[in-house]
Parts: sequence; structure tokens; C-alpha cells
Amino acid sequence: MRDREVISGRQLVLLVFTFIIATGTLFVPAIVAQKAMQDGWLSVLIGGSAGVVVVFIVTTLGTRFPGKSLMEYSETILGKWAGKVVGLIFIFFYLHLTSIVVREISSTIQGTLLQNMQLEIITLIMFFACAYSVKLGLETITRANVLNLVVTFIAIFIVLLLLIKDMNPEMLTPFLSNGMMPVLKGAVSPAGWFCEVVSIAFIMPFVNKPEETKRNAIVAIIWAAVTLAFMSMLVTMVFGPQLSSVLSFPTLEAVRYINVGQYVQRVEIIFLIPWIVSNYIKISVFYYISVLIISKWFNIENTRVLVIPVGLVIFSLSLALFKSNVDLGLFLTNVWGIYSLPIELGIPAILLAVELKRKKGRKAKE
Repeated sequence: MRDREVISGRQLVLLVFTFIIATGTLFVPAIVAQKAMQDGWLSVLIGGSAGVVVVFIVTTLGTRFPGKSLMEYSETILGKWAGKVVGLIFIFFYLHLTSIVVREISSTIQGTLLQNMQLEIITLIMFFACAYSVKLGLETITRANVLNLVVTFIAIFIVLLLLIKDMNPEMLTPFLSNGMMPVLKGAVSPAGWFCEVVSIAFIMPFVNKPEETKRNAIVAIIWAAVTLAFMSMLVTMVFGPQLSSVLSFPTLEAVRYINVGQYVQRVEIIFLIPWIVSNYIKISVFYYISVLIISKWFNIENTRVLVIPVGLVIFSLSLALFKSNVDLGLFLTNVWGIYSLPIELGIPAILLAVELKRKKGRKAKE
């Protein structure tokens, strides 16, 4: 981690896109199918709108306090002690969030590629790789992400071509057969994914043109929402809403469904490799933010000394959070949205409301 890092607006777009869809691609289609059945793709788009709201809030705050992150301007808005409490909430939230993502990727790798390897070993390997990336800094992570997304979209294009013959658009009908309520319920969990864009509140000081952050982040949110909605539609058209809702990884199962003759098999590796790299980048970004906000809260200038201790907390916590993959799935389906939205959306909204009231009070005095 360097003292002063700079990323471009385009790199920000790609980074936001990656950390939204990285885990969402594998888990969201099943989650929305359980609630909204064939209308799950609509739940994804509605969930994406929550991310747009968060972008408006955090970028508005960021432009009012240029060069400062949420950790810093929360103390200006709420006062030192209340601001410290907000900072502490985000410290625990990002440690928890990063641990959840680590568990998602490590469990998936174990269940699909390395069945005979212990979860602890996979997690340890990920720890060393991500800690090294965090020490290299945000600029290095964003550059790696650009290359990764090129490979990712090539993989998606290949998978789409090979699955076209197995898609049945009639599986997406009837539209809104059970009304809007199941769709709205299904949107809660994806909204938690999209509202991870609150991370911009900590990255914005590193963007070379912060005034363009709002536009760039909204582009990334829309791009990610359309991509995840398309993946949900793809899974539904291949398996139907009922089967999609009970599969643990329906997107991966759809890729496994591909079988072109006796020579082209095990195509899921085309999907899994870029998916693993995308999640490695997502973990590295959230790991980086965790180190950053802890250093700000404790006023530690040399952030590099925190990389290993914070990483040990994150990766150890990932092993202790859930007893099994079933518990992880239940948490993501029923708890994640309700738990994360008050922090990701609620706290920035309160900060903006208080800041607007303070500004109005200053104008009245003048």
C-alpha cells in the first residue's frame, strides 16, 4: 500500500462492476428464483436501483468533502465521538463482509475443483495471495482487474454460444403471474450486493477526476444489473424456475450442462477460472478497504503494518462464520439484504441528511 495512489474513472467503472458481479453471478440467480421464480431477473434490476441510490448519496458527500473518505467526514458531520462510532461500525462490517466473500469462494473452489483439499488450506493460499495484492496497492489491483474482465467476457460469450440451443424463452412466462410482491421480496438480497458500491465512499479520494465518479459508478451499476439479470434469465431458460431455485450454483450447473460431442466436455473450467480471479480481486479490494479504514480510525500512518494482522482476522473469521455451505446459502438468501442495507444505505443516507440540515442552518445564520 502506497501513500498516494490514483485510479482513473474507467478503472473505477470496471472495479465496481467486478466486485458486484463476482459473487453475484454464482449465487444471485438461485436466490431470486426462490422468491420470484421466472421473474427473478426483474428482482435483480430492482435491486440494482438501490445501488444507484447509494451512488448518489456517497458521491454527493464525497464532492462536499473532497479528498476525504467516509471515515473522515463522518466525524465532521456528526462530531468526533459519533463519527468514531460510525467508523467502528464500518470496520466490523468490512471485516465481516470480506470474510463472507472469502468463505463463498473457498467453499466453491473446494466443492467444484479441489474436493480432496481441506478448506483451511485453500483459505490459507488465498490469504497469502490477497495479502500480497493489498501490499502492492489499489493501482495494481485495478490494473489486474482490467485484464481479468477481458478474459471474463470472452468466457461469457463462449458459454452463451454453447448454451443457445438449450435455452427455452417460454420458461420466462407468465410474466408477473404472482404479482409484484414476490419480485420485491426477491430484490432485497440482490440489493445488498449492489449496495456494496458504498465502497466508493472509501475509494473516491483515489480517483483522479472525483467529479466524474457519480457518472462512472452509475454506468457500472447499470452494467452489472443488466449482466446479473441476463444470467438469471439464462439459468431460468435452461432449467426452468423450479429447478433453478433449488440448485446451489445454477449458473455453474448451466455451464456444466454444455456437452458438445464427446470431445468438448468439462466446459465449466472456462467459467470458473475468470470467476475465481474476479473474486480474488473483490476480496483484495475489500481487504484493502478494511486495512484503510482501520488505519484511519486508529490514526496509523504506515498502513502496511496492518496488512497481515487484518488478513489473519478476516481469513480466520471466514472459517468460523458458517458450519456448512447450507448455512452460508441460508444467510445469503434470508439475512444478507436485511443485515447489510441499513449499513450500506442507511448510514450514508443519515450522514447526507444531517449534512444538508447543517448547511441549511449555516445559511439561515448568514
